Amino acid sequence: MKNTTRSIIVAFCIGTTLLAAGTATGWAQSPIVNFVHAGGSDIEDPDIPGSGPGFDKNYSLLAFKYADGTGSGKLVDRYSGGGGLGLKADIDCVHVVGNTAWVSGVVTQGQVPDLDGNPFDIAGFYVRTRVQDNGDNNDPADPDKVAFTQFRSSAPFPCANMFGSTFWDMPGGQVTVR
Repeated sequence: MKNTTRSIIVAFCIGTTLLAAGTATGWAQSPIVNFVHAGGSDIEDPDIPGSGPGFDKNYSLLAFKYADGTGSGKLVDRYSGGGGLGLKADIDCVHVVGNTAWVSGVVTQGQVPDLDGNPFDIAGFYVRTRVQDNGDNNDPADPDKVAFTQFRSSAPFPCANMFGSTFWDMPGGQVTVR
């Protein structure tokens, strides 16, 4: 009995400490109002030679919009051709209208080819993309869609501006916007 009581007290103290630490470090987020997920090989378009499964290696997005208007998430877009080309980004803006989501943030790690084909570091650049959820992705006539990931070194992209970049079919992947 004495050991059980001691275990309960220790567990309570540890739990209280973790809760307090979590609140101080951001665990206590505002409620989630929107959820965005996309994953799979990037795009497929008959006008782009070689596009289709594996064309752009992989694309992964997980983002949340909170009731207080803030957003968070991660984006990974790996390009085909090897050499570690692609990017990882922290998402800090999420905007959802219907089945479409716009996200933006900052590249934390990434390289793209320069004009000579050499890797160019884009860490610290601003990034944006958008995705569209068209259901379970079983209908070849209306697959989920993603836009090319865009980046720049100047001012951040305000995702609520709902930029109109071209959508591409993502028949080998799945997009969820809620």
